[in-house]
Amino acid sequence: MKKSLLITLSFCAIIMLLLIGCATGDTSTEASQDVSEDTQIAGGFADLREPDAAEIALFESVIANNTDGTVLYTPELVQTQVVAGLNYSFTATANPQDGSASYEVLVVIYQPLTGDPELTDITLPDGTSVK
Repeated sequence: MKKSLLITLSFCAIIMLLLIGCATGDTSTEASQDVSEDTQIAGGFADLREPDAAEIALFESVIANNTDGTVLYTPELVQTQVVAGLNYSFTATANPQDGSASYEVLVVIYQPLTGDPELTDITLPDGTSVK
């Protein structure tokens, strides 16, 4: 008798905890979207988005100062990462000036807290660095 009463009480307690958890949790999509738009995981990259005018200007300046002009790069999307400064990870289209087919690259630029931005890497989809 005591054993079945204990099992019944345990079962009821579990059900109560589940019901309380469901009643207090806000699982609406609107709340989830607000959190994802307003927060960023520490050290992680933010969501991909179209670059703004300042980011495009930064991209163009860094590319002009660090490439020979045989390939023109056009930024399409960007992600940012807060570090001791800011990392920009641009998805870009590379257009070779010799007439060969364009291709996608990943261009990483680091903007330190003080000083000039630096081209960190230009990477092909297969992971090969072209910097």
